[in-house]
Amino acid sequence: MDIVYAEKYYKQVKERFPMLSEKQIDKIIKYGLRSFFAHNKFGGDVLLKSNYYTGYIGRLFVNMKWFAFYYINKMKLKLRIKYKRSKSVFNGKYYFGFKEEEYNELFGKNRKKHRVLYFDSIKIFKIYEECELYKPDYIFEFDHEDEGFYKRKRKFKISRYNLVSKRDKNGILQPVGKEVKYKWNSKR
Repeated sequence: MDIVYAEKYYKQVKERFPMLSEKQIDKIIKYGLRSFFAHNKFGGDVLLKSNYYTGYIGRLFVNMKWFAFYYINKMKLKLRIKYKRSKSVFNGKYYFGFKEEEYNELFGKNRKKHRVLYFDSIKIFKIYEECELYKPDYIFEFDHEDEGFYKRKRKFKISRYNLVSKRDKNGILQPVGKEVKYKWNSKR
């Protein structure tokens, strides 16, 4: 296999785009190659398209069930890479979600509103969008120290939490206003 260097393509790109300088062409080609390498290194799929060809680097599936698992994992990876690249400071919030049945079990009409929630097992997420991937009907946030992007906690207690969003009749997650009746900020 021959090693091909980026400089080989400068002449072809210059013929096609004469308004670009050689320095600009160098930046564009090197950025594309580095980006391609980084996406493959982190496990991302890459789709290359033009009028003449289509190239896909990744896994293809016939079974839709396995594709769904693969897709969720790739979306988690994408969200985490975007979070790292944005260099945002951790705000101290983690998220967890409930399906309708779980929510009604804890906060149903005739149930007493809990100030402290106790869980035998719960999944908590650092990124709100990653919590959305699991299709919860209700998403809550709470304060917690940084433990990574995702954690399954056992025998876990949450004392301060806010309802952030809930699913409407059309199945779309809608943000909830600040006047949430489940906001407990007790100082115990």
